[in-house]
Amino acid sequence: MKPPDKIIFMPLARGTPETHFRKMRSAVFAGLSQWLATALAAGKPVPLPEPLNGFGANIYILNGALVGTVFSINGGGPISDPPTKVTPLATFGVAPTATQSGPLWQLLCGHPDAMLRPGIAQPTAPWCGVIVHQGLIWNPQSLPWLTDFERAVAWMWLDTTYEAPNGLAMGPLQHLGVLHRGSSRLH
Repeated sequence: MKPPDKIIFMPLARGTPETHFRKMRSAVFAGLSQWLATALAAGKPVPLPEPLNGFGANIYILNGALVGTVFSINGGGPISDPPTKVTPLATFGVAPTATQSGPLWQLLCGHPDAMLRPGIAQPTAPWCGVIVHQGLIWNPQSLPWLTDFERAVAWMWLDTTYEAPNGLAMGPLQHLGVLHRGSSRLH
């Protein structure tokens, strides 16, 4: 099945859907594909790819939807092991099809940090919903790249799910051995 050429981005606090058309190219996806596979296999926060030093994300799959929380690690400075301070900046979820939309929408709208605009409605798939955490107040310089990162990961996940055989959540990540065939269970 061919991946869609557009996705709806929905910042839950603002509640205004934005339609974005595919602009990313394969060079961006090549590095992101490896990072996404690593993040999914890790099952814990991992550093973001270069040049986003000082930031990490925890990425997981929920019924075929992708969910991620992006963190500032040690205030966006050098990463220590273990990190001394992890501050959530934003949580985002990507629903490739209507099948994932309902459960993901409930998860995002039920999140303790979700500030929902009154009357907000679940968008039509595919969509990416975003919850902004209070940590972004202390990291306002992160907003421009964070939005781009969420969009790039959303497009990568759409390509991953739509290019997979039988619509399984594998696609370009299949060769990396991240997912069991036909499920969202990690190796």
